[in-house]
Amino acid sequence: MNNNNKAIHSEQRFRRSRNSLLEQQRALASLTRSEIFSAEDALEAIRLLTRTTATELDVERVGVWRFTEDRSAIACLDLYERSRHNHSSGMMLWQKDFPNYFNGLETEEAIVANDARHHPFTAEFSDVYLRPFAISSMLDVPIHVFGRVEGVLCCEHTGDGLCWSAEERFFAIAVGNLVALVIEQNERRRTEALLRSQRDMLELIANGAPLEHTLTALARAIERQDDKLLCSVLLLDTDGIHLRHAAAPSMPEEYVRQIDGIAIGPSVGCCGTAAFHRQTVIASDIRTDPRWTPYRDLAERFELRSCWSTPIFDARQNVMGTFAVYYREPRYPSDKHARLVESAIHTAAIAIERSRVEDRIQRLAFFDALTGLPNRALFMDRAAQALALSARDKKETALLFLDLDRFKTVNDSLGHHVGDGLLRSIAGRLRGCLRDTDTVSRLGGDEFVVLLPETGSETAAQAAERILGVVAQPYVIEDYRLSITPSIGISVYPHDGSDVESLVKHADTAMYHAKERGRNTYQFFTSDMNSAVLERLTIESGLREALENGAFFLEYQPQYDIKTHKLVGLEALIRWQHPEWGRVPPSRFIPIAEDSGLIVAIGEWVIREACRQNVYLQSLGFAKVPVAVNIASPQFIQRFEDLVERVLEESGMEPQYLELELTEGIVMQGEGAIQKRLHKLKDMGVKLAIDDFGTGYSSLSYLKRFPIDKLKIDQSFVRDIIDDQDDLAITRAVISLGHSLRLKVIAEGVETEQQLAFLREEGCDQAQGFYFSPPLSVKALGDWFFRELKKA
Repeated sequence: MNNNNKAIHSEQRFRRSRNSLLEQQRALASLTRSEIFSAEDALEAIRLLTRTTATELDVERVGVWRFTEDRSAIACLDLYERSRHNHSSGMMLWQKDFPNYFNGLETEEAIVANDARHHPFTAEFSDVYLRPFAISSMLDVPIHVFGRVEGVLCCEHTGDGLCWSAEERFFAIAVGNLVALVIEQNERRRTEALLRSQRDMLELIANGAPLEHTLTALARAIERQDDKLLCSVLLLDTDGIHLRHAAAPSMPEEYVRQIDGIAIGPSVGCCGTAAFHRQTVIASDIRTDPRWTPYRDLAERFELRSCWSTPIFDARQNVMGTFAVYYREPRYPSDKHARLVESAIHTAAIAIERSRVEDRIQRLAFFDALTGLPNRALFMDRAAQALALSARDKKETALLFLDLDRFKTVNDSLGHHVGDGLLRSIAGRLRGCLRDTDTVSRLGGDEFVVLLPETGSETAAQAAERILGVVAQPYVIEDYRLSITPSIGISVYPHDGSDVESLVKHADTAMYHAKERGRNTYQFFTSDMNSAVLERLTIESGLREALENGAFFLEYQPQYDIKTHKLVGLEALIRWQHPEWGRVPPSRFIPIAEDSGLIVAIGEWVIREACRQNVYLQSLGFAKVPVAVNIASPQFIQRFEDLVERVLEESGMEPQYLELELTEGIVMQGEGAIQKRLHKLKDMGVKLAIDDFGTGYSSLSYLKRFPIDKLKIDQSFVRDIIDDQDDLAITRAVISLGHSLRLKVIAEGVETEQQLAFLREEGCDQAQGFYFSPPLSVKALGDWFFRELKKA
């Protein structure tokens, strides 16, 4: 366009601008009255301003940009493109790239660039911005927030250049002031919201709200100040080493789970390092910070790029935890963020200390100062709740009253300090031998009471026997070697009382009866309640007689190769035929045999008989296959390998035809000694299998270290393998695990063709169960073998 045409165009625009002055003034009045300025969404208000400005000034693009905290760049809050009716944001312009333009902004005067490509402040945009978007003229007015230039309203005209009129400049300046008003109002709202949140949190603390709720509210309050910010609060564990999750409302759940429990140290991300060095740690870029090396991939997975963490101290300057701020982009904390974190850790410290004080008060009110056990008040409360649940579910609950025999002698002869040490040791042993759901309480002196929720008389008797054995073990207190025994009385809800007081009273009465019976024993409150104990004693007596009179016998369940259906083994199963009771189920007498110690003698008989009969069957021409014998834990700890060696020698059976089925509990007790013992058995040539794999500890490490040959899938998984997805997944996992470790896998309890088909498809090696054959006597096994020979 020649100069003549430019002048004509400018004159036309000037006249149009004068004619629309009234419309512009009306638009400004409308914007000023707009309710959107009182709304919570500042962005929507700014979008209204950019749209209106583009329309009234008849320009293509209008944007609102704001300085970053360090003023090294301006970020686009909103850019409106009129022809596309499109809003966008997030772009950045850096001072290092456009120094002249930033110098122009710092003059605090409007940049009126009629020819933007040759204006001293905007010419540097020519190649990267002006030409690509056909921008010819720019009108950029400063935005003053609380008296300081904090941004710019940028009006951009495309096409032929123009001269910005005074009316247009006035309108742009007025709009810039309205943008400043929006930003100021938004800042005030944020500040007011933070103050309200702080007041609310102090109220939560004063009202005794749970610490997690308070810290979560605190984190959310800080996050509301910057929508790109994520907060995390970790508390130092009582061990002074590990940090535990306390609050992280916006952090990814998996990330929170992964860092929960990290140990502090000189190079453990930001939080672990901050707690270790007792000072703020800043990682402006997690990808390059060496302290994040162990956790860099974790942070990368959840797009966390920067973090700074500050320790939280108590009044004595002990570290209680850390308050961390994360961003999804590399950055340093600004002064504003520093002030926010300082406020946050102050509030967090108050909340944590208040919670700790309440915990201490709680312990004083509800726990015994000497032993740390629940006191009478807490015990009575828990017992009342347990009885209420038992009443609802129609279940029993047992209560044990325990008194130490001749404890007064310890106090009188050695002093109360020794007696107190003995009480603390006994309290620790009682806690250790009970379930997590049980409660053991010290009522006073040497009296303890144990609550066993949803427990009947038989299980209560077992718990009492366990306590008797644990408490009776010797103690070393201040160089004194002491032995002491308890007397225990047992009452059971609802038979012996419908309330806690009655049950305690009746258990106390039964305890005195136990003392009368010679101490170091237990007694139920009534003879009716002793029926389970009498039955147990009767079975135990019957087991002794069975051993002496030869009332036990073995049956064998065949084990088959799934692919070929060939016989590959036999499992020896003990049976007991009582002259009066008939056949007694193993589930009824084996636990009693284990608790009484008779399982050692019974187990030895089983091994001897299984080896003898297997040699006998082989002598008749029966297939040479291993016989599997179940081994109980008490058997394995008494030089078991020597017994096996003797039995093999005496029976003449080759070692490879004996397979010992061990529980996971056996291999997990005293790993060093067990590993040595298993290797001795393996060196003999005996095969080793893990019975009921997956129902116990299921530690994968021992499978690698111990010389195991086979894994046995428990029938509880096989039973519902077709209908239960969990059982299916567990079975599939065990098969895959076994094969990856080069172990054979056998499934027990196979009863249907569907179960067998699934196991075959998954590659399971062997199986046993009623689908193939029920357990057979040695005679029936021989008859079966000879029938098979005739068929062949």
